[in-house]
Amino acid sequence: MKDYAVQRTTVLVLSLSVLLRLSSGASEVVSPSTISDAYNNTADIDSNVTYAPIPQGASYSADTTYNDGGLGPLYNFARSFINTTQPNEFPYDIINGILDGSFDIGANYMQLVTYAIGFAVCFVLGLLFVIIFPIVGCCLCCCRCCCNNCGGRMQQKSETNTGCRKLIFGLCLLLCTVFMAVGMICTYVTNEQTTVALETAQTSINSNFDDMLTYLNNTIKQLNYAATTNFDFTKRVIFRDLDNIGVILGVPVRSTLSTEGNVDNSINAIIGLDTTIATVTGNLVAVNSSLNDFGAKAVVLVAALNNVSAQVQSTVSTCGLPCSAIDPNLLAVDADVTALPDINSQFSKIDSVSGQNITALALQGKKQFDDIPETVANESASTITTMKNLLNNFDGTIANALSSITALTDNLGSIDTIKADINDILSQASGYEKYRWNAGVGLTCTVLIVVVLQIFGILLGGVGYSSKNSPTERSCMSNSGGLMLMSAAGFIFIFAWLLMFLVMIVFLIGGNMEKMVCQPITDPSYKIFKELLDKPDGLFGQGYFLGGLILQNNTINLTFSGILEGCKAGGAAYSTLQLSNLFSLATVVDYKSTIDIQTQIDNLNVDLSSVKILTPDTEKQLTDFQDAINIDFASFVSELTKNTTQVDLISFAVDLETLADLGGINGTATGDQLRSQATLLRSIQANEFSDADASKVALLGSIQTLNTTVSGIPATLNSTLDAIKLTEAYVQNNGSVLVRQMATSYADRLLGVADTFVTFTLNAVNNDIGKCTPLWNLWYSLTNVLLCKHIVDVMNGFWFSFGWCIFFMVPSVIFDIKLAKHFRKMDYDEEEDSDSSVSGSNTEMAEKRGPPPPYARNKVGVATTSW
Repeated sequence: MKDYAVQRTTVLVLSLSVLLRLSSGASEVVSPSTISDAYNNTADIDSNVTYAPIPQGASYSADTTYNDGGLGPLYNFARSFINTTQPNEFPYDIINGILDGSFDIGANYMQLVTYAIGFAVCFVLGLLFVIIFPIVGCCLCCCRCCCNNCGGRMQQKSETNTGCRKLIFGLCLLLCTVFMAVGMICTYVTNEQTTVALETAQTSINSNFDDMLTYLNNTIKQLNYAATTNFDFTKRVIFRDLDNIGVILGVPVRSTLSTEGNVDNSINAIIGLDTTIATVTGNLVAVNSSLNDFGAKAVVLVAALNNVSAQVQSTVSTCGLPCSAIDPNLLAVDADVTALPDINSQFSKIDSVSGQNITALALQGKKQFDDIPETVANESASTITTMKNLLNNFDGTIANALSSITALTDNLGSIDTIKADINDILSQASGYEKYRWNAGVGLTCTVLIVVVLQIFGILLGGVGYSSKNSPTERSCMSNSGGLMLMSAAGFIFIFAWLLMFLVMIVFLIGGNMEKMVCQPITDPSYKIFKELLDKPDGLFGQGYFLGGLILQNNTINLTFSGILEGCKAGGAAYSTLQLSNLFSLATVVDYKSTIDIQTQIDNLNVDLSSVKILTPDTEKQLTDFQDAINIDFASFVSELTKNTTQVDLISFAVDLETLADLGGINGTATGDQLRSQATLLRSIQANEFSDADASKVALLGSIQTLNTTVSGIPATLNSTLDAIKLTEAYVQNNGSVLVRQMATSYADRLLGVADTFVTFTLNAVNNDIGKCTPLWNLWYSLTNVLLCKHIVDVMNGFWFSFGWCIFFMVPSVIFDIKLAKHFRKMDYDEEEDSDSSVSGSNTEMAEKRGPPPPYARNKVGVATTSW
């Protein structure tokens, strides 16, 4: 019996281990647990998607930096002069009045005069200079040459402050010369900067137009990435969740049913019966064995007793009256084995139950419950296929939404055409650049001549001058210095008015470009656009010009200032250019109208009514077990508690021996028979009786043990069956409903993935994709850098440098003539100059010098040396 229990326990453990391995063989985790792609997009096991930043694409080559070549202060001086000359801001009110027809030039001409008065005054002053300065030069020449006045007489009076005056004149002239030299240098550099501007223009235009192509290509690639690549990754995540519906939806459903339906406890209760069955089986086997043993030994005892009883009966019948007290019928068994209940049917059922392995049967029922995730996956297969098809078809919807954008690539050739046309113009301009450069250098050389003559005049005059020499005895070096100074004055009179005319023309162009173009368009508040172009009734007529040009709808408030501000801040093209009015992202945002995940999940129908936790085999085995322990223990106890025999065999043997010793019997054949029968009884008592009695006691013990073992089992079986039936009913009645309820969370998970994609895409389109900085760079490069800095600033620096030189040329003329008097060799000493001699000496001097020259009173030698 002990070996049987051990064997039974071993089989139970092995069966349980194998079935548990089988039941847990399928993986119940989301696979793959994480998803990633080559762009570093990732999704974790809970489908929390993290998208990588939008790729920036090819880099841009345009350089918006500006190098003024160290001329920034010069440009600032020129700009300050222009602002001082014309302090009024751009005449927005006048232009708006002209546009809407409310400005009457006749009635409001003073506004125009007030605005243009600064430039007009400068123009008039320049024109007067151009007219008057040559006249002054001619007058000075005539005065000196014809009348010997204005310093034309080659005689110098000696005064006490002559040296001081010479020094002051020399320092003043040197200072003016230095300033003119600075202006000359600035003029030359600005002339070079014009060449640089032309070279920079071609490079800047090419790089900016190349950037426009790069920008469009980058934008299209970014849109394709966000809408296609990211959507493909999103599909992978959703497909993963759809393929794992058994784990994501089925496992939570099973867990909830297990908890609320008390499935595990019910299954464990059945499994727990296996040990009880094994114990009961062992006890019942022991009872059956004891019963068989007792039956066999009782038969032997009955046969022995019957034999003795027959002998005693024969002896007593021949003995007569003395033996009448002996009753042979008492030699019989009292505990009748045939009166015991038949347990063959119970033993047969318990043997069948134990042979089926109730644990394995229970786990088979448990496996049906554990297979709920697989059931969910199998019964939702058609829904999953439908949803996958919808997602795959949505690729076409996205492609259609992007078609209007990608079509822009068909028009990229126009940018190349524009760039080629501009390059042709610049190439032609480059062919004439050398002539412009030569002209600029030539004009600069006019100032250079004056500066060089003045510098060498000061140097030669200063070095060659000696206070010990009289004016008529000055050295050749000193006289040469004076002649150079007079030559410088002559060149000033010859070229200054021409330079002023050039300055006047360039000033009008450059000054008005600065005030009317550059300052308004470089205003960070973009007031010129807001006042003239961005109004619906602005320069281009009714409606918003850009709205009609770009979006084909002039009612849309798309403005120049808004675009420039947005692009400067790095805004995305979609939001900055309000492209939502041209093509909408509603097809992407409103994906639910095409991919109705919620409806598909709501229509999910998983039938769990067929789940059988209590299988028919399990129920039969439990019922058989219940029948197997239905034994009439009272009958067993009642019968087995009787004496083994009806009479004590030893006492009966003593009675026979006592009877054999009576007189009249003792010594007779009857007495011998009685003694022989008594001996036989004693032998039965010692052998057959003892064996049968011991077997009866053992049987009684087995019955009592079995009774004790099964005493609480019927109630346990009933409660277990009731519990497992309730659990099964709960699963069958509530499983499908719970699937539909928990499918909402599953749908939320799928929708969460899709919503994450939509949110990321919208944010990328509105903030990251197609940042229109290249548009701002194009505007800034062409206007601020190329036009205003490289062209207008250089132009203004050019005329300002010449104006600077002219400004210092005027006093230089005076100081040239004054200082030349101190350096040149005089014709007359101071004592030769007297009023008395002058009046009558002209004729005498003419006679001494010979025939007069063709120019009557002009002394040729003197006139010649005076210049």
